Amino acid sequence: MGVFIKVNDAWTPAQRVYVKRNGVWRPGEKVFVRESGTYQLGYEYDKTPSAVPELSLQIMDNRYIKVGARLPGNSDDADLKRVRVLVSRTQMPTAFNGSGFVLDATNGWPDEPWSDWFFHGTNPVKKSTTRPDSSAFTYKNYPPNPTDSTNLPGGQWYYFAAFSEDMNGNWSAGVFTQVWMPKEGVKADNVISKEANFQANSAGSVGVDGASFVSGDLVMRDNPRSNGLWFHGNKITEAIGEKGTPTIKNAKIRVTRGDDVGETAANVRLFWHKSTDSGTRVHDADQNDITKIGTIGKGETKWFDIPGSYFSHFNTEIKGFGLSYGIQSSDYLVASGLATDLRCGEVNVVWEEAL
Repeated sequence: MGVFIKVNDAWTPAQRVYVKRNGVWRPGEKVFVRESGTYQLGYEYDKTPSAVPELSLQIMDNRYIKVGARLPGNSDDADLKRVRVLVSRTQMPTAFNGSGFVLDATNGWPDEPWSDWFFHGTNPVKKSTTRPDSSAFTYKNYPPNPTDSTNLPGGQWYYFAAFSEDMNGNWSAGVFTQVWMPKEGVKADNVISKEANFQANSAGSVGVDGASFVSGDLVMRDNPRSNGLWFHGNKITEAIGEKGTPTIKNAKIRVTRGDDVGETAANVRLFWHKSTDSGTRVHDADQNDITKIGTIGKGETKWFDIPGSYFSHFNTEIKGFGLSYGIQSSDYLVASGLATDLRCGEVNVVWEEAL
C-alpha cells in the first residue's frame, strides 16, 4: 500500500507527505489509510540512513593522497544522495557538518566541491554529473589538482572522515581513518589503507543448534538455550582484500545491551560464522572461535576489540557474528535488535592491501 498524489492528471507515488496543522505545513511520519473498516499503514517516512561509507587512501609519489569512497556491498543504493569526505592536517574531523570541508573542485568532477561526492542526479549544479553506482569506488586527489607546488608536507598524519546522506536528509554515522605521509626521501609503502564500518543486514536469536530463528533482540541464555546472531551478508568478504592481499590492522564490534534482568555486568562472548542470511541455519559447530571479549552494563553501548585470531578470516569466510550463551549467571545478556539500535553489531575494520 502507498500514498499517491495527482500530478498533471496522473497518480504518482508521494515521496514526502505533509499535513497542514494550524496553518503550517509539517512533514508527516506515518499516514494511515482506512480500508475495509480498518486503518492500515499506507506511508512511513524513512528515518534509516544509508550505510557508513568505506574509505581508501593511497600515498602517491610522496606528494599527494589518492582518496576513494563508496558504500560497502555489491549493489547500488538508489536512496543515496551523497558521500561527504572531510579532511584535516591536524586532527580527526568529528561530524558531517563540522570542520574539514574542502570547497575546491577537482579534475574529473568540476561541478561539485571536493568534499561532496554526489549520486543519482542530485548534484545541484549539474544533475548530469553523477556517479552511477554507490558500490563502486570513485576517486579524488588531495589536495585537489596536485602539482609540484602543492606537495603535502611529510612526516605527519593526514586525517579523513566520511559520512553518507540519503534522499530524505538522513546522515549516517561516520568512518574515521588516517594515513602517514613519509618525510621527503623516505619511500612510502606500496599499499592502500582502507577503513569501513559494516552494519548488519539482520539480527535475532536462535535455539539449540541454530533452530527456530526469531528476528529482533539477541538473547543469550543457558535455559532454554538461546544464542544471538548478526548477519552481514557478503559485505565484509567482498570489501576486504578487493585489490590485494589484506593485512588487518585492527577490528572492533559495537554492542548495545538492553535493560534486561541479568546481572549488572554481563559477559560478551563473541563468535563468527559463515552464513549470509537468517534463512541459513547456523549450527552450534559453525560458531567459530567463541571468545569472551569483555563485559557490558545494562543500557550500555560499547565498542569491543575483535580478537586477532579472527583476522585471517575477514576476506574469505566471515559473513556475520554472534553472541554465545554460557552457563554462568553473568553470561545472560540481551543485546538490542536492529529496530532498536541499527548500529548494534556494526563492525569497524582497518586494513591495508598490498599493491
